[in-house]
Formats: sequence, C-alpha cells, structure tokens
Amino acid sequence: MSKLLRSLGVVVAVVLSVLTFVPSVAQAGVGNSATPTFPTLVTVGQTNVPASIMFTNTNTAPNTADANTVCNFGDAAPCPAGDPGITLIASCGQQGGFTGCQTAGFDPGVFDISSTGTGAAGTECAGISFDIDLSDAASGRVRFTPTGGANVVLSARDAECTIDFTFDVLRMPSLDALAAPGVQTLQITDNTQRSGPAGRQVTASARGTSSGTTVQRATPVIATTASADVALGAGTLTDTVIVTGRANPDPTATVSFRLFGPNDPTCTGTPVFESLDVAYPVTGGPVTSAAYTPTQTGTHRWVATYNGDTNNNTVSGTCGDVTEQTDVSKAQPAIVTTASANVTLGTGDLSDSATVTGRVNPDAGGTVDFRLYGPSDATCAGTPVFESLAVPYPIAGGAVSSGTYTPTAPGTHRWVASYSGDVNNKPATGTCGDATETTVVSLNTPVITTAASADVFVGDGNAMSDIATVTGRVNPVAGATIDFKLYGPNDVGCAGAPIFESLGVAYPVAGGSVASGLFTPTVPGTYRWVATYSGDANNSAVSGTCGDPAETTEVASTPDLDVDLPETGPRNVGMMLTIGFGSMFAGLALLASASRRRQFPLSH
Repeated sequence: MSKLLRSLGVVVAVVLSVLTFVPSVAQAGVGNSATPTFPTLVTVGQTNVPASIMFTNTNTAPNTADANTVCNFGDAAPCPAGDPGITLIASCGQQGGFTGCQTAGFDPGVFDISSTGTGAAGTECAGISFDIDLSDAASGRVRFTPTGGANVVLSARDAECTIDFTFDVLRMPSLDALAAPGVQTLQITDNTQRSGPAGRQVTASARGTSSGTTVQRATPVIATTASADVALGAGTLTDTVIVTGRANPDPTATVSFRLFGPNDPTCTGTPVFESLDVAYPVTGGPVTSAAYTPTQTGTHRWVATYNGDTNNNTVSGTCGDVTEQTDVSKAQPAIVTTASANVTLGTGDLSDSATVTGRVNPDAGGTVDFRLYGPSDATCAGTPVFESLAVPYPIAGGAVSSGTYTPTAPGTHRWVASYSGDVNNKPATGTCGDATETTVVSLNTPVITTAASADVFVGDGNAMSDIATVTGRVNPVAGATIDFKLYGPNDVGCAGAPIFESLGVAYPVAGGSVASGLFTPTVPGTYRWVATYSGDANNSAVSGTCGDPAETTEVASTPDLDVDLPETGPRNVGMMLTIGFGSMFAGLALLASASRRRQFPLSH
C-alpha cells in the first residue's frame, strides 16, 4: 500500500508507550504506527464496503534492523498484561486524551464489521486470515486475531501489515465528530509490538485515527395509489403508499397524505383534507390514509410524503401523477353521525346527531330517522329500543339531533341514522356498529351503608350483629344478596379468615335495611364487620370498608366484683361500712356499664 493511500485515512498515529522489561539493556529505538482506512463518504444501507487497518514497524537506531512481533490479546510478557491486541473502534463521536475515544463519544452500531479479515497481498501478513470479534460492547471495539493464534511479525523498519475487511452501514451516527458539513464519525485502531533480543524485549503501542467518514441518509422511493373514482356521496377517497429502499428505518417513521381539490391542479393551495403522521411500519408494506368524504365534483389530487427518519431522507410523490388522481362525479349524499358519550346507568340520557353531506340541489322535505338498538342486538336487526323519526333536515344542511332516551339496561347501544332523500338525492343510511354510533352504558354503582351492634362484655349474654342498607340502585333485579363477614381482634386488616359469616342474606328489590345473623363473642377485643352487596344485572357489587368506625364492636372482659373485706369487730365498724357502701356503688356502676348499648342509625 502506498504512503499516499495511507495518509488519506489517517489524522494521527501516536506511540502510546514504551515498556522496558530488562532495564539494564536499552531498546530505545523500538517504534510502531497504526492507520485505519475507511471511505470518506458512505450511505446508510450500503453493504460490504471495503476498509482496512495497517500497522508498521517504525523502529529507529539501534533497532532499525530488528523484527517486531505484534501482540495478540492474552499474549504473555513481554506483551503488557491485559493488552487488548489489534483493535478497532469503527465509530467514535468524540476523541479524548492520546487521540482515544472518550466514553461520551462511544457510538457503537453505526457500522457492522465483517467477522473475518485477510492480510493484504504485498504486506508482511499477506494471506493470513483474521477473526474479528466484538471485544467491548460499550464502545463497539472489535479485535483482530490471526487464525490459529499465530503472531504477525514485521521483519524490519517500514515493514507493514494491512488487514482488509468489509463493513455494512447500519445507521446514522448519534454524535457528529467533526465540524465539517454533514455527520462524521471517526475510526481509531490500536496495536502493540514487541522487539529486541530474547529476554531483553521492549514493547511499543501505537494508535491511529482516521480523517473521518461522512455518513449520509438513504433516499427511499415512494409509490402511491389513489382510491377508485366515486360518485359524490357514494364513497370516500383514500390514498395508499409503499416506501421502498429504506435502510434500517426507525419505528417512529410516518407518512403524511394531503388531498387537493378540483380547483387546485398544481397542488399549491390549501389541501381540502389531510391525513398526517400515519405510522409507517419498520417492515414496510402499504399504508392507507384516513378516508375523506368529498363535497364537490371534479378531479381530486393526492400528494403523499414519507417524512423521513434518522437513517432515511424525506421523499414525496408528484402532484398530478396519474395514480394519484380520483374523479368524483355527482351522486347520492353521505350521512355522518355522532352518538352521545358513554354513560353510567341512571346518570344520563343517550342521543345521536347526524350531518348529511354531498347533497346536490336539495329541496325541502328531507328528514332523518334515528333508531337505537339495545345491547342484545349487535347487528341492529331487531326492534329498536327507541326511535326518533322524521326529524326535519334543513336545505342548508348542518347537524340535527335525535330525541333523548333514558337507558334501562347496561351494555353497548347502537344508533342507525337514515336520511330520507329527496327529489335530487338518494336516501343515505349509517352503519350499525360504526365507532361513532355506539354508546356504552356501564353498570350503576350503588352505595352500601352499615351499622354494627353496640359494644358488649364477654359473657354478658349479648350477641353481635351487623345491619346494611344499599342505596342508589337503578332498576334492581330480584336475587341480590348481602354477605356479612366478621373478623376477630387479631385481624386488623380483615385479611384472614372471618371468625363468623352470615352469607347470602336476601336483599329486597324495594331496598331497606337487612341484618346479619347473631354472633356471641368469647374473647375480648375489637371486632370488625365487612358487608358486601352481590350486585345484579344493572348494579355492580359494593363492599364496606374494614375498620370503618360504624363497622367495629368493642368486646370488653367480664368485670371482677370480688372485694377483700377487713376483719370484723367493734373497732372496724366504720371502716366496714365505708368499704361496703363503696363496693355496692362500684357494682352498680359496672352493671349499668354492662347494660349500656350504643345507639346507631340504619344508614350513615
């Protein structure tokens, strides 16, 4: 390889270090250089692009005639411990000290280096095969190792080894390494050579940096096909695009469609319709714009644009392209409808609105019929649950609305609106199940109110119970129940097994309060109730909250009324009377406390 060719790919070749293993014998003339050679301009998507790295014996006196051996990764001394061998960083966005690639400049994945390389003819390593493996994922550094573990030997000064290999261009660099126009990335190669008499060898490490490779985006090709000719009001207009020739496209790539009306043959005015930023898949293939309902006759022209991505340029179709035109002739109108928003049963009404477009010279008398089909009629083939018929539709057009309907059952309700037509326009009907013509009515959520029985003493003969009232139900159905579960003093979170259950207590359609069964406690402490309403066809299930103050009952220990009396005798009569009356009053107070019960409302 000529010195001129070497200079094209090199900015810097640096001797990084000289390590003397036997300091008593100087080998100061051992030298080494490294040079990566990459094309100055490549395009994303290119494959099998040729490149090379070269390293040279640059010994000076007294080592000019000495042969240098190139260290492989893992070689023993005198090669430095941990020496990486012959390496290449193919894409670096920022250099640091000693022309190395800074961590902030790591930009792996721009190029995919081939798995093998070959020593170039006319160099010291001619015909030698090299395995190329990834040695550091963070930087993208690869290592070149002679097949079979042999070492490259550079016989004397200026002897060189050039390794040829290829690479694919996968993507644009994330970092721009140079201030030149375009986006550049750098290549950095390293190697270490040892030389000198046996037992007195030293090493020289060298690093070379390329002058930079400019990477440019691929330019894809866009092919478009407009939908077929239609009659005014009989259909919609769409456009379909296929983009080919992209290289490693981003998943965020999009296509924008613009439609220009009959009065804009050069596509320079404001589009009559836009379908922007439609996702274009990484795998390619056709994508279609949203549909447009035309409002006038004549030739409509599409212009589709692939908006480009990190690795691919923006490309657009041509206004007036034969495959991008659709002729719209006079025909029947179209009806556009919008159902009211989703509601919860019992909280709102349903309605529909309709706009008829594309009519030609309409006359008075046109009407719109609105029909609503219930949740059990997914095809709108049965009897409507509601009709709002013969709503006048004005000559001037615009939206008209149906009457309102209060739903009685949850589920998906479907509207179908029909325009009656007139002398100059055919009837037009919406589609059952259209996304804008469905309203979901969700289950009503009632409220459960509970009240636990009053505090008690262990063994006082009083049992515990709970009362529940469910309010806010809509159209309740027979068969609903309430489950009462009681959790003991050691279950603050009501997470364990209940100590008592009163399940399946029937809850009347008419509502009101229902009570659990009775439970007699034997252990003092805080007891917690949780009541759950089962729900029904129109109302969702609801539960009380563990630890609700109204759902706790305190159970106290049985009071101890034993009193130690003093000795009897005339001297202690006064003391005995005092103690006797005090004990009597204490007993009465305890009995009064045991008989008290907390008062509570049926709902709270």
